[in-house]
Amino acid sequence: MKIKNINKKTATAFCISAFAITTTSCDKLDCNGELDGMWQMTKWENKYNRYVYATKNDNIYYHVKLELMKIQKIGYPFVYLTTFHYTKDSLYIDEVYSQPFDSICPYDSLKAFGVTDEGRFKINSLDNSYMELENNLYILKFRKY
Repeated sequence: MKIKNINKKTATAFCISAFAITTTSCDKLDCNGELDGMWQMTKWENKYNRYVYATKNDNIYYHVKLELMKIQKIGYPFVYLTTFHYTKDSLYIDEVYSQPFDSICPYDSLKAFGVTDEGRFKINSLDNSYMELENNLYILKFRKY
């Protein structure tokens, strides 16, 4: 009789612990919906004259996870880590950090990636495989990689 009570107590404690762990760890899950993930830039063009600055062959990536975005170009000496926030129709870059020096940088450090001095984008399109961002100068098109 005592063994059954111990097993019930152990099973109950285990279930409560498992529930607590799964519900408290949910705040570390992706919180940006379809924006989360690794995005490869497929086209970066001037929105006024349609001049193309980059295509997918230029290997520019935006990695989005939680409140961080890593922006990089394969072969480029710097990687940038930014904090950001977004609404349904806009993406705002907050602070920009440069690696390998771990220093705060101005927005113009990201001009090689299609980001203008204001660090803001309008989200024209976003789903689980395609994203289109627009700022005051450029249209950036991405595929989920």
